[in-house]
Amino acid sequence: MGNKIAFLNNNFINTQIYLMNRDGSDPTLVPAPVPVSGNDMFQIDFCWSPDGTKLLYMNENRLYKINSDGSGFELFAELPVGEEFVEVDWAPVTNKIAARTVGSQPYIGRILLYNSSGSLEQVLVPDLPGNIGGPSFSIDGSAILFTHDLDALETPDGRQLNSHIILKNIASGTETDLSVNKPLGYNDLDPKFSPNGALVIFVETSNPPNSPKNITLMNAAGAGRLLMFGGAEMVDWK
Repeated sequence: MGNKIAFLNNNFINTQIYLMNRDGSDPTLVPAPVPVSGNDMFQIDFCWSPDGTKLLYMNENRLYKINSDGSGFELFAELPVGEEFVEVDWAPVTNKIAARTVGSQPYIGRILLYNSSGSLEQVLVPDLPGNIGGPSFSIDGSAILFTHDLDALETPDGRQLNSHIILKNIASGTETDLSVNKPLGYNDLDPKFSPNGALVIFVETSNPPNSPKNITLMNAAGAGRLLMFGGAEMVDWK
């Protein structure tokens, strides 16, 4: 994982995972027998295993595991028909997997916790009023970051009015709102911890559809918000 970047390529009939070098050279298909798929391809996600040898990706209501060379393909987890996987993260220390699901509407969703064998351990975040997003594990795997529209807007287009970043302790269930300094009328989205766990990087955007998106930084307590650069999204930090 340290010298390779994985990305989705939809230039063909099916969307597939590709690997490339860090400088963009040598794009190579991960030859999976089942493609990446979902009702909303803009939400579809995948993740690396902590050791950088495997990938988890979704095809609608199924989550698959595959080695980065295309070997070792297997079904990891499956949801009931009518619910599908859209985001996933793999904790480096605990080896747990957290996955967000979505139902028949974009505001119907849960975040589920699995062990490394694909067995469901608990519902980390139930179906709440309004949209949720995430998850992203803390460095030690003891907590997740996720987002929740506290204004609880529920519309078929999935618009959010007041999305906050929430830090949830997995063992205790305690939740801490990290978006207390968010500007009114804005959404905080797609949070990720820095490699040392001291900072959170995320997308800040005004809530009207198609508003410009900014990459923003704050400390792990939600203070010191700092604009990093504008006109970008889908941020990550490795």
